[in-house]
Amino acid sequence: MRHTIYNTTTNEAGAIRKEPYTVDGKPGILPDHLFELPVIETERPQITETQKLKNSWVADLENMEYRQEWEVIEKTKEEMTPYVITKAQGLIQLETMGLYDQLMTALDSMSKIDKIVFEATKEWERDNGWLIKWPIFLDLTKTVNWIFLLMQEK
Repeated sequence: MRHTIYNTTTNEAGAIRKEPYTVDGKPGILPDHLFELPVIETERPQITETQKLKNSWVADLENMEYRQEWEVIEKTKEEMTPYVITKAQGLIQLETMGLYDQLMTALDSMSKIDKIVFEATKEWERDNGWLIKWPIFLDLTKTVNWIFLLMQEK
């Protein structure tokens, strides 16, 4: 079993050791503010795509153990929104929204550099500066991440 020495003054655990603390092969005597605790690792819970885990360690001095604990947290809408989608996914989503033709028409008013970027891009990143321009080109009043939020709903 692994062990750690927990400091109640600083509320910090020391290094995790394979063997208990000894001095000359005998159990070591620790000051009153230090406690040797066995390390109790717990199994990682199964979660769904809409959840995430928070891992923490708790010094339980009543039960004399340093225990791993898990908290299952529901992801926010932003956390469930994809960061990257393929260009094809984005164009299909635009067609579904009835905006594909509007974008193709808007391409004519874009600079040559913007057109090159559009044509060469294989993936669209959520925080891409070029995508920020799209609501302007398409006369949309939606958020910057509008297409990614819509993709998340699928």
